[in-house]
Amino acid sequence: MKQQLSNLVGKINEKIDRLKNLRILVIGDIILDRWLKGVVDRISPEAPVPVLRVEKEWNDLGGAANVAKILSYYSNNVSLLGFIGKDQFSTRIKNLLKRYGIKDLSFSYDKTIVKTRLIAHNNQQIARVDREKENLIIPEKILEENLAKIKDRFDSIFIIDYNKGLLTKDSLNLILNYLKSKNIFLSIKPSNFKAFSSFLKNQKIDLLSLNKKEFEQISKEINLSKELQENMVDFVKTYNVINLVVTLGKDGLCIMSNDNFIKVDGIEVEVFDVTGAGDNVISIFGLFYSTGLSILECGILSNIAGSICVSKPGTIAVKPSDLINYFSKMQKTNGKVVNYSITKIKKGEKQNEMV
Repeated sequence: MKQQLSNLVGKINEKIDRLKNLRILVIGDIILDRWLKGVVDRISPEAPVPVLRVEKEWNDLGGAANVAKILSYYSNNVSLLGFIGKDQFSTRIKNLLKRYGIKDLSFSYDKTIVKTRLIAHNNQQIARVDREKENLIIPEKILEENLAKIKDRFDSIFIIDYNKGLLTKDSLNLILNYLKSKNIFLSIKPSNFKAFSSFLKNQKIDLLSLNKKEFEQISKEINLSKELQENMVDFVKTYNVINLVVTLGKDGLCIMSNDNFIKVDGIEVEVFDVTGAGDNVISIFGLFYSTGLSILECGILSNIAGSICVSKPGTIAVKPSDLINYFSKMQKTNGKVVNYSITKIKKGEKQNEMV
């Protein structure tokens, strides 16, 4: 096992060096994440609700912007396209993009989407306040104009949907036209699956990532009524998806790829905050797979990234140093990284392994 682990660490270090020059475009819903953290020690006399005495507050990038932030720790050339408003919150987003070295391709429309979380001193979230407009749809013409402004060439595109009005069936057709004749590695994290359905049939998707609840809902919508593995097999037969990843929370994740069904077991950690776990999974998986790391190795890495993310409060970006430190710890303690199994769909053979 030591040799196996050492080989994987060597590959990761080599890939991290190569990722620095990867040209990446993120398209999706930009969100400002805010936290107000303090002490709760009394109930309001006005209503039976806790009173939070704020001691600390901070902002960070959320939604598609969080994916761009994660990617910026690996690549020096990350661009972000999406909408924000003309308000104090858009200024905060622009300042954060500058801080992380992300090229700002955002455009102004309506108001900035903001999620504000109220956190008690024991790290328990007691409420969330969302600032957004329901049923907002960005006019196609605006997206088309902003896509036309893009002159850079990209190696990889991440389309990150939070169903906030940017990515609709019509706007995805515009993106489809933009992608034509371009050999670009494409990763997608959809929320409004109906909008993506025809897109997934007409465009080769290198990586599609969903959580278990999302995939179960989609399975119902497209009349898949079998077990998870069988539904994943049927899904990739129906849509032009090369690699389908379904995250399972504490139970790890599953991958359907090239007639292989891979189950990577979860890593036992104390969970502080699940915010951004899915963003880290698609970012890490997409990054390393685009550089030639195997599907299994990407699954192990992204699974580790998800566990690191949920073990810390806030919208955490899992950095290269976090991955290296994790493997370094495993090497020093001769610890087990993860269990996994691979099932050959055509033959029905199952192989269980441990790294």
